[in-house]
Amino acid sequence: MFFISPLGTGVILPAFVVGFELEGSALQAVAHLDDTPPWLLHLDQQAGGYCMSYPSVLGAVLRLKANLERGQNDPTRAVRAFKAMAEDPDMKLLEREFPALARLVYTRGDSYSKTELRSLGTFVRHYFDAPAFDSGIEAFVRCAETDPLDWFRGWRAFSCTVRPERAAELVDVQAVDESSLNSHNFLLDDTEHFEEPMLNALTAMGPRLGIRTPPRVFFLWENSD
Repeated sequence: MFFISPLGTGVILPAFVVGFELEGSALQAVAHLDDTPPWLLHLDQQAGGYCMSYPSVLGAVLRLKANLERGQNDPTRAVRAFKAMAEDPDMKLLEREFPALARLVYTRGDSYSKTELRSLGTFVRHYFDAPAFDSGIEAFVRCAETDPLDWFRGWRAFSCTVRPERAAELVDVQAVDESSLNSHNFLLDDTEHFEEPMLNALTAMGPRLGIRTPPRVFFLWENSD
């Protein structure tokens, strides 16, 4: 399993993640997991705008770009909007085309208000069916507790594996970031689908990490700073 820092890669986010937020002993336990499927990824997210924090999630990564057929109202606009919120945001574009999002960048680590969460959720649900947003900060939002299959059944899940010809050279590589996540080293695809077996595997993973709650849904994009 790879530990991926998605900031700056321009590849993984924006995405929904179905899985677990890792803290304390769970964050330590994940380092000892073995024989994990290629779709199970640990994202070390950077979030919070200027006052950064680093939440971690483990789970199935459902990229918006790979699931455009699941969207509506030209969902490429949603991808474009969240990419405009990434490092050094394109404020002119956001203010001109996506004013609801322009107010949600360059924050200083504060939790989004209920009003901001509703505004963000309304924007996302214009393009993709998704559960309500419950809490979060810039670039890292928790969705309300729900059955993930009700929303994401059949979505393509992102996978990352080492290219066979690079396996000997990268045998000890676990941490991946913008400097190494490229097509020369890794096979990146979205061929597996989020269905009952994937959710069942995630549910079974929880107790191994000391987590007693079921998998939940998160929404991530690249932080503005």
